[in-house]
Amino acid sequence: MNTQQKKLKAELIEDVTADNFAPSQRNNQIKNNAFDYSTPSSVQSLIRQRVNSIYDSFVMTKVGQYQDMGIYKALIDSLIAGPSRYIVAIVPQDSAPMSSEKMLSSLRWVSFQTRTTENIAKEFNGIQVYPQQYRITTQNNITDPVNLIEEKRSHFLYLPENLPVKIEVLKLKEDDSFARKGTVSSALELYQTVLTIEN
Repeated sequence: MNTQQKKLKAELIEDVTADNFAPSQRNNQIKNNAFDYSTPSSVQSLIRQRVNSIYDSFVMTKVGQYQDMGIYKALIDSLIAGPSRYIVAIVPQDSAPMSSEKMLSSLRWVSFQTRTTENIAKEFNGIQVYPQQYRITTQNNITDPVNLIEEKRSHFLYLPENLPVKIEVLKLKEDDSFARKGTVSSALELYQTVLTIEN
């Protein structure tokens, strides 16, 4: 990975939490754009709604099963050269047959991932899927700040300031490095990211 690529990755995860945002501005921005998470019973649903809103109308295909967990994936239509991008939703207590297609918004996922692959057929278990498009807008951008908590051998662990989720940015190369601060959306856009809802 060259210096320019490293710089790009570092900048991708750093946006509204940049140092030029004063604390008062940052808190106002969070207050204006974030959901109310004060009701514990609705927190998980609201997190799903916010992530799902980025990939609005996405159809997910069940490509795997691990114990009681259904593994649903969708291929991203990308103009960027290199590995193909896809998203993953892990759904507990799922008994739908393989190749089932469901709207992302209908899945009660507990883990959401943005990943890349060099082998679409293998990643999707030989099931034919078609690329789908999305666009991040001011309405669906998840600007909640995240902070680097720990660097581990396999990933960087980030925790948001106001959401009960953990975000792991996977190390695809030994020298991968990322900014200490960012947002949920900018972390997802790295396409080496696992977001897990905490109970």
